[in-house]
Amino acid sequence: MYQAEFQRNKVKRLIISQGQEFSFNRPGKNEFGEPTGTAETVKIKGVYHESIGYVTRTSSEGSRVRSKPSPMILALWDDGSKVKLNDSLLLQGKEYKVVGVKDVGESKVVADISLEVVQANV
Repeated sequence: MYQAEFQRNKVKRLIISQGQEFSFNRPGKNEFGEPTGTAETVKIKGVYHESIGYVTRTSSEGSRVRSKPSPMILALWDDGSKVKLNDSLLLQGKEYKVVGVKDVGESKVVADISLEVVQANV
């Protein structure tokens, strides 16, 4: 219990000192699950960061490894658990959608929200 509270306070201090507020939008639904045409907004405070993933492309002459950044938001579990898959976020002129909400350490203390850039139809 002490360890979980200690981790919570560390992350809380980080969010207070370096965090920002994010507004996630999702389409509103009625009691039957049908879209209503309105939008629900969820506001949380967290820290934006990027995780680096590696993509390997192999051919007959060799392979090429490229790094691919994955945008994420670190938040307290109390806030992060309010966000749902496919919620949208507008950040620095780019639209993102939520592709995952992970409970870091399976302790219900910290949430890591994975984002994906929404490509404009060109």
